[in-house]
Amino acid sequence: MSYIVANTKTPILDMMAYSWGIISGSFLAPYALALFWKGLNKAGAWAGILVGFFVALPPAVAKMAIVLKLAESAAAAGNPPNAFDALAGKGPNYAVLAMLCSIAACVIVSLIVNAAGKKQDNEFFYSGVVASE
Repeated sequence: MSYIVANTKTPILDMMAYSWGIISGSFLAPYALALFWKGLNKAGAWAGILVGFFVALPPAVAKMAIVLKLAESAAAAGNPPNAFDALAGKGPNYAVLAMLCSIAACVIVSLIVNAAGKKQDNEFFYSGVVASE
């Protein structure tokens, strides 16, 4: 059943590609890197979240433009409406790209901040103990 849904044009597939693409592009890299790399810091995590979000966003915006009939006004201005259709269908591709860009942004920004000598405030995450009262 999943194969049939994946290979047909359904609005559910579009919604899932946009929503989970943006979520995974934004949060997968900071989450996974925080589990396995102690060098990740707050600035790197925020950079990964923002980069992933903005990389995964264009197909969703193109789909909204189609739905809101903004594509017709763009066609009147000389831009082909096919550009919106082509971009709106690339949600999964942009989601994968967002995940890769988010990983790169997390690592690069964390390394730059760590090299600048900023104090890391994530030590409690790895070795902290919560005392019970």
